[in-house]
Amino acid sequence: MGNSTGLHRLFSVDLDQLPVEEVAVSDLQVADSPRVEGEDEDHIRELAETNDQLPPILVHRSTMRVIDGMHRLRAAQERKKTRILAKYVDCSEAEAFALAVHTNVTHGLLLSARDKEESAARIIEMHPDWSTRRIATVCSLSERKVETLRACPAAACPQLDKRVGSDGKTRFVDIEPLKQKAKDLLEADPKASLRDVARKTGISLKPSEESATPWPMRSQIIPTHHHREFHPTRSPACRNSEATRPSAPKKSAATSSSRSAN
Repeated sequence: MGNSTGLHRLFSVDLDQLPVEEVAVSDLQVADSPRVEGEDEDHIRELAETNDQLPPILVHRSTMRVIDGMHRLRAAQERKKTRILAKYVDCSEAEAFALAVHTNVTHGLLLSARDKEESAARIIEMHPDWSTRRIATVCSLSERKVETLRACPAAACPQLDKRVGSDGKTRFVDIEPLKQKAKDLLEADPKASLRDVARKTGISLKPSEESATPWPMRSQIIPTHHHREFHPTRSPACRNSEATRPSAPKKSAATSSSRSAN
């Protein structure tokens, strides 16, 4: 069905691993299409006239609704075909729509700019917890455009403090309140370890941890007396080894003058 590289990171299914099956055309339901104007009749005729083997369509198993491939289905109907190659997808209906959008911006007859914007607005309502970058990737839009679409009344589009990114990790939308909370905790207890503060605020000391909101620059929130406790580029083991490493003996003035004379 074209290149699906990276889809497993955006969705719960890996299309490359789905088996191809023959499905009765009469069993299929019309897609919840992201195309505002519906299918393109010229493209349907073009597909119906080709002798090439067309890629399998995607079908939402629980509803038998076409996720991707309505033009191919219509072409098969034009040719009086009773069966068509398909891959069944097991996912929620909301995810099925997002998958329909993404597959139609990466291959075949691509969605128009209006189609993509309308689809992004629907996905924002269906998945208010998805990050702006994730929705932008799904719909092939700029992040600025998605942010503009997000700017809607709270009743229609919940404004959450956390969103899920393309990698499946949850991040805070605005880290400023967390930075202030961390600063307050350190001011109240100057002896508190950064690990305890990170646990209480939800900020991660390591970007690779599951709580992926990164620890801000120490100069932004950490008082001077805590700088000795945290260094962004050196591990605790390195710092300990430096503390226990014996210092080199100092050279005497007499030795230095003797060497300079030679």
